[in-house]
Amino acid sequence: MNHPAFFLVFGIISFGFRIDDIVKLNGLTMYKANATLLELLIAEFSRIPTLLALLTDEIYLEGTEEISSVGVHIRHNLDFGDALIYGLENGIVDYAARRRDPFTEGSREVALKRTEELIGKLRRMRERELGSIAVRSELIEGEHLISTADREIEFVLSHTIHHYALIVERLRGKGIDLPRDFGVSHSTLRFRQATSG
Repeated sequence: MNHPAFFLVFGIISFGFRIDDIVKLNGLTMYKANATLLELLIAEFSRIPTLLALLTDEIYLEGTEEISSVGVHIRHNLDFGDALIYGLENGIVDYAARRRDPFTEGSREVALKRTEELIGKLRRMRERELGSIAVRSELIEGEHLISTADREIEFVLSHTIHHYALIVERLRGKGIDLPRDFGVSHSTLRFRQATSG
């Protein structure tokens, strides 16, 4: 059998290779980006306190069953951040096992406290050696996918920015002055910079 996935799984089971070892064996270059990605993720979560300070409780809570409130988006992002941290610490990420804490989506103060706690945990991750991890499939019951810490950090970073974009839409017309890059992906920012002028 010559399928790359077979050699990947065979190598992990038989020889204890890490994901980045397998990638190097296949002739690809693995960019070790844990530190850079962690700093970017910390920077994005660090925007939450500023956002919360710009809002009233009424605006934070305003939403319907069809259109989530800012509080729901913030809680959702924090849940994904917590799931990531737990997974990095324990070797298995399970994004479906989120807290879904109603107090976070109902209180700016609770959201601020959770944000500060999450940022502290992310900063402590700087000191850890992060490698391959398993991620529970959200689509196939009982299945786990092979991933890396880098990939999952980048996923949560992208996911966070996506929900910031939804918050921007939610706040449109409410007189909230957000930075122009809030909720804009890094690839879009690079594209705009490359094509401006």
